[in-house]
Amino acid sequence: MLVDPELLRGFAQQVDTTTAAMSGSDLQGKVSSAADGLPGSATQWATREVGEHLGLAAHDIIQDVSAMGIAVRGAGDRYEVEDHSLAASFKGLF
Repeated sequence: MLVDPELLRGFAQQVDTTTAAMSGSDLQGKVSSAADGLPGSATQWATREVGEHLGLAAHDIIQDVSAMGIAVRGAGDRYEVEDHSLAASFKGLF
């Protein structure tokens, strides 16, 4: 059964908005610099390590969210996707 194309369009728009917001958040930079007021400290070192890890995790999440948008658009951005194939696309995410 085909999923309603209008629902898919709306979902794709939400995915695009979310992906853009997440991409622009600079989580890695914000976390990594959180303890820059304590130069040379173990706290500064730790926040830089955590920032790197969170940056990688955020990148993976952004890629997965983006893949959801690709899945709902279907081949050729027609927004014609069968429910079972859409469900299969989502299973591999996260």
